[in-house]
Amino acid sequence: MTDEPLREFDDGAAFWATRRGWPADLHDAFYRDRWAINDGTFTDEWWTATLPWLHRWKATRGATSAHLTHQFRRHRNELRDIWGTEVVPRLAEDITTVRWDDVKALPDMAARIKPTRNGSGVFPSKFAHFVSPRLFPVLDKTALPGRQHNYGSYFRLVQQTWADTSPQDQRRLRQRLAEIITATTGQEPFKRFPTVNKIVELRLIGRQHPTPL
Repeated sequence: MTDEPLREFDDGAAFWATRRGWPADLHDAFYRDRWAINDGTFTDEWWTATLPWLHRWKATRGATSAHLTHQFRRHRNELRDIWGTEVVPRLAEDITTVRWDDVKALPDMAARIKPTRNGSGVFPSKFAHFVSPRLFPVLDKTALPGRQHNYGSYFRLVQQTWADTSPQDQRRLRQRLAEIITATTGQEPFKRFPTVNKIVELRLIGRQHPTPL
């Protein structure tokens, strides 16, 4: 057990708190609301509710809403198939219990909705995260060390970072995350909150943005 994982986490949480528009509850309310509307049907109503969040999370840069909507509708049936075969069987799991090759079909399909020349993982990660937050971590190049990662390598980085954390520190980190959410919301974190993904995200932010001594 070391203090480094908690120091990284606390530095990441401190940086998070300085960002305008980044909610103090670490998106706990967002996950409660999103879970209520996500049933894998990928209807126009789902897309209408999702697209503004993709804008807000800065995943749509360089593409118009009309183009993204056209592409989403074009690939809707494939998304439904992937939901049924790849996501539904793993809804009770999280990133710690799956392999990239088992779940990559969803972000790979999302990349066809918003293709980029450099294969950026930002849109695929956020689209997939909105569909299944516990399976798919967010790749955000404004805060995370993501410029050297495609989404597959970033996914594995999140897995490895957590696997390299001792069980004692994993418990301490889970507790620290829950304390932040409870202090903000007055209630326990959402039971399907993407705990591991958020903890590692905050740790990686902390590495990039350490609090000055």
